Amino acid sequence: KEKIFFSNDKVDIFDGTDGNNLITTYCGKGRRDAVTSTGTTLTVVFKSNENGIVNKGFKVAFTAEPLPEEDVHWNSILTQYESLYNKAFYYEQLGATIAGNKRLRLAKQLTKTMGKFYDFGLKERTNLGCTNFAGTGVSGDFVAPTIDETDICASLESFFFAVNSYHDAYACLDGLDIGGKKATQKKLRPTRIKNVIRKQRRRLYNQKLTDFSCIATEGFIV
Repeated sequence: KEKIFFSNDKVDIFDGTDGNNLITTYCGKGRRDAVTSTGTTLTVVFKSNENGIVNKGFKVAFTAEPLPEEDVHWNSILTQYESLYNKAFYYEQLGATIAGNKRLRLAKQLTKTMGKFYDFGLKERTNLGCTNFAGTGVSGDFVAPTIDETDICASLESFFFAVNSYHDAYACLDGLDIGGKKATQKKLRPTRIKNVIRKQRRRLYNQKLTDFSCIATEGFIV
């Protein structure tokens, strides 16, 4: 995380890089309160005076803070996804004659799978004050994913296992309507989430990425 404070002039401060998440606007003179980003990036936009007054500008100080453990763990899942999405060498190892199309298919299927996982709201449901966890609620039970550049099957297994272990370690059930036949958030029941993870894994291995002969063994997730 980064912290930022000012002592002069006017700036817009955005969370992230796209300029869409405005945190605050500072103007006038004097020291301002610190701002903390939700991730590793802040965007600072300086707005100059239009009345011909020339001042020194603004002063800014950045300080780095360690990310919370749950953020580090979630970011490792995102990094694994991005690595799998971008890894062309897997198909080059196969010597596939239509490697370009196959890479595109892999990327498309991974995007669909990650979309399913985003629907779980795992990161948003990380609550340090949680009293009812979907799994153990023990951060040490998270298993970070790893990339094996010689084995896409092992890399995919690591990815799926990391998502499942993050769910068990951090996903909070407090305030969710998941019980009973008329529950409005049934899809967030722990058993349903695990079934989706299993289904996505089997679908990738047995239907979409058959070139690699990955085996979706039973008992992968308990």
